[in-house]
Amino acid sequence: MGLRWNFVAFLSLLFLLASTTKGQSVFDVTRYGAKPNTDITHTLKFNFVTNSIVKDITSLDSKNFHINLLGCKNITFEHVTISAPENSPNTDGIHISSSEQIRILNTKISTGDDCVSVGDSNKDITIRDVTCGPGHGISIGSLGKYTKEKAVEGVWVTKCKLIKTTNGVRIKTWPDSAVKYSASDMHFEDIEMIDVSNPILIDQEYCPWNQCNRKPIISGKQNPRICAEAAPVDAPSID
Repeated sequence: MGLRWNFVAFLSLLFLLASTTKGQSVFDVTRYGAKPNTDITHTLKFNFVTNSIVKDITSLDSKNFHINLLGCKNITFEHVTISAPENSPNTDGIHISSSEQIRILNTKISTGDDCVSVGDSNKDITIRDVTCGPGHGISIGSLGKYTKEKAVEGVWVTKCKLIKTTNGVRIKTWPDSAVKYSASDMHFEDIEMIDVSNPILIDQEYCPWNQCNRKPIISGKQNPRICAEAAPVDAPSID
């Protein structure tokens, strides 16, 4: 079976309900993981879609991001189920970029990378009642790698549960940003973590080659009522 995907672009008033998408039945981590430049498409791509609802859908065994948003506005994802093997690389559950008024509600994500990743140029993002695990947690970033990136403003992560993830909530920025960059008005509230290795991680040294100097600015963080249970876990880390 070849790779399959669905692509939606330049639409308004889309209602996608009760659907299932599936990749290959077996994820060959040796084949894809060893070739990071392999062109593997996302399972569901939403480009410049507005005023829409995606509800009761399932994405299984994606070979790259399960759901990718670019330039979208006012979309609600509700009762979404996402599943891929724990060792599958780059299989972010939902990745959001250059979008605003995005809501992810009552959703369950088990995957090999970030359950939800919020990239650059986003505004007014709500992640609520999401269960994540296994996976790499809920991530903002990485930010500040490219010169045309814009600020991230207004991210609310509330009433979420993370189980056996490598990270809990994470903010990662490139220190060698070509522009003055900011991520502000971010809220993490009522989050439960069970067997999470790094519950809170703010990484301003996200630089794989160790050749970075300047740092984007992170401001307006709030993280009340975060409960991490069933240690061992590490203390909150800020680099």
